Amino acid sequence: MISVAVKDVDKRFGSILALNKVTFTVYHGEIFGLIGPPRAGKTTALKILGGTMCPDLGSVETLGFEPSTDSARLTDLVGLKLHPAHLEPKLAVCELLEEAASTYHKPLGLKWLKQSFYLTDFLEKSGNQLNRCEQNRLALALAFINDPKLILLDEPEKEIASYFQEHVLRLIVKARNWGSTVILTSENPELTCRFCHRIAILEKGQIKAIGSPKHLLSQYFPNFSYLTNGGLAGIGG
Repeated sequence: MISVAVKDVDKRFGSILALNKVTFTVYHGEIFGLIGPPRAGKTTALKILGGTMCPDLGSVETLGFEPSTDSARLTDLVGLKLHPAHLEPKLAVCELLEEAASTYHKPLGLKWLKQSFYLTDFLEKSGNQLNRCEQNRLALALAFINDPKLILLDEPEKEIASYFQEHVLRLIVKARNWGSTVILTSENPELTCRFCHRIAILEKGQIKAIGSPKHLLSQYFPNFSYLTNGGLAGIGG
């Protein structure tokens, strides 16, 4: 069953071609990684999948809908976390969570979210008082709050405390075990090899290859040693 289908997508910003004939498919229950250097087009691709940006050319189908025209119908189905996080600066964290939960039909319990994403120490802080680590933990929680069928995570390992990184990986795998499909971006080959089922190598707006992390990382990152004892089983759910 297909969750996401992208075909020949172009996106241009002035003279810069951010995405160039990008094509890939993501299947239900997959954890799929878009890996590449900065300015490869990873964030642009996620924005298009989530319906916050329109492609110039090509077709996109997210959970059976066209994001650019059916974004309202995808609200309850998709969770999106961008990097850097964009938060309402004046509302307290507890208010942000309550406001977000009120917009969905079946949100996850706020108590579980606060505990799972380690938010309890700064619930009374406003968005503009949060440090980068706190901002990203809150942004991750907001991406999960609607119990989405598809979770789009832009560099989920970036600017969060080291002790929290492993926990985030477990939460992502848990979401997949609950029935979600996950698409994430990263510059980190270790992250993708540990728990992505498939990855796409994205460079200068073009997909260079799609396949298993083990095979592609040895080709595109020859100095990287694949963790044979890692993977989804090593992280657990």
